Amino acid sequence: MATESRHLSVHIGRPVAEVYAFAADPANLTRWAPGLGGSVVFDDGHGMSDADFDRDTALVEADLARLKAVLESAAG
Repeated sequence: MATESRHLSVHIGRPVAEVYAFAADPANLTRWAPGLGGSVVFDDGHGMSDADFDRDTALVEADLARLKAVLESAAG
């Protein structure tokens, strides 16, 4: 089953470490990736979700790895 994918970009006028910390915090998932975070629930401050957790986690980890690489290259 094919899924829709979109590439979005935006300039963020914040320090690299601050952007990565925000994106890496599961509590912020619905703010920067609403399509992935719609089913997230929290248990003792740790991100958890429904049956799609493994798939969502893999997607988020890949996004964070790409984000980190982009931020590091932009920081020079």
